[in-house]
Amino acid sequence: MIHITCTAHGQHRVAETVWSCYPNIDGLLANGKKIFNKCPARVQIFQDAAALDGRAIALPPKPCTTRWGTWLEAVRYDNVYLPFFADVVNQLDETYAASIKACQKILEEYDYLEADVTYVDSNFVGIKFAIKT
Repeated sequence: MIHITCTAHGQHRVAETVWSCYPNIDGLLANGKKIFNKCPARVQIFQDAAALDGRAIALPPKPCTTRWGTWLEAVRYDNVYLPFFADVVNQLDETYAASIKACQKILEEYDYLEADVTYVDSNFVGIKFAIKT
């Protein structure tokens, strides 16, 4: 399919609708982005935990509303690394940042969150690839 701007925009609007239907995932992504942004100590905690886990796990992606498809990319990351991410976030002290407390509160309902992340990844991540081609 030849890239047509209005078609890509329409697909982005569909992705935005999915985004608005899952506020718990959006809250996790937004606050997860804030936790590791501009805090080398927390980045080091994340990297140390990844080294102990024996995998090379990158920091969570930073979705941006003006970059089409980045929210869905972040959902794909969470579908793969949610258990690891939850372990790292739950180790952090909630008194250090409001974003840590918000993420921990969202992660309290882990089973529902995991089901939602899996559903969105399975059914809507294809939109991201359609937008970028």
